[in-house]
Amino acid sequence: MRAYPASRRHPQFSKDSLSAFLQEAGIAYRWEGKALGGMRPSYAEHMQTEEFQAAAAALAAGRDRICIMCAEGDPAHCHRSFIADWLVARGHPVTHLLDPGRQREHPARLL
Repeated sequence: MRAYPASRRHPQFSKDSLSAFLQEAGIAYRWEGKALGGMRPSYAEHMQTEEFQAAAAALAAGRDRICIMCAEGDPAHCHRSFIADWLVARGHPVTHLLDPGRQREHPARLL
């Protein structure tokens, strides 16, 4: 959930480029960076807003598998870990895709 889906260094990850690429592969793309994106003074505080709660609830309500992307490679150093905590606390399994062939289940934590 990149708040600003643009990159001069990696233009293939811009909102328009990524959306087109995924559409060709038959994968739906929905940008939720305004509600779920990082780059905030306090993401934990943002999680208390109606904007976050509504977007996260919509994310959790779907039956499809989803992928949350960010420029930060390690989810432990990213706002994705907060979103993962929120999802796991509500019974949704979360798997972090790391390097090719590596993945890690998100641990359950008390919120």
